[in-house]
Amino acid sequence: VYLTAPGRRELDQLGTDVKISGNWLFACAPSQDFNEVGTDSVNNAGAIYIYKQTTAGHWTFHQKLCAKIRQEKTYFGESLAADSIHLIAGAFQDPYDTAGVQFLTGTGSISFFNRDTSTFFSPIQKVTAPDRQVWANFGGDIELKGNLVAIGSGGNYTDSNFTDSIDGLS
Repeated sequence: VYLTAPGRRELDQLGTDVKISGNWLFACAPSQDFNEVGTDSVNNAGAIYIYKQTTAGHWTFHQKLCAKIRQEKTYFGESLAADSIHLIAGAFQDPYDTAGVQFLTGTGSISFFNRDTSTFFSPIQKVTAPDRQVWANFGGDIELKGNLVAIGSGGNYTDSNFTDSIDGLS
């Protein structure tokens, strides 16, 4: 199957991460610049495209998701985990806290979406690491298994108590 995104542009990186669950297909485009309706350009804000399989077996575009607060170079959709009801999107370079106020370079975030009764995915919550660190890249990888979520943070350098670092600095 070859799918394209509506309003696609060069360097959107559609397909950086792809998941299929039931009759739903989710495709990341972390360098996509435009919001859900194709306006308001924000450089590398990112997006996730959702496709639904018809009863005839064809995949059709269903919905485009973007971060609730879109920021430049956050790469929303660099990673994702999904099932037919839940979607979790990573924005591994998102520098803002959950309120979109405190800035810390490259800390990362994840955003939760749920599918409602109208079959559209709606934003639920943005989450950041409890110990936000410069270049922690929280949300760089995500796994969803039942009601468990594992979140990668490849640049995090402290232990689970947020004290000891592997390079000896604290």
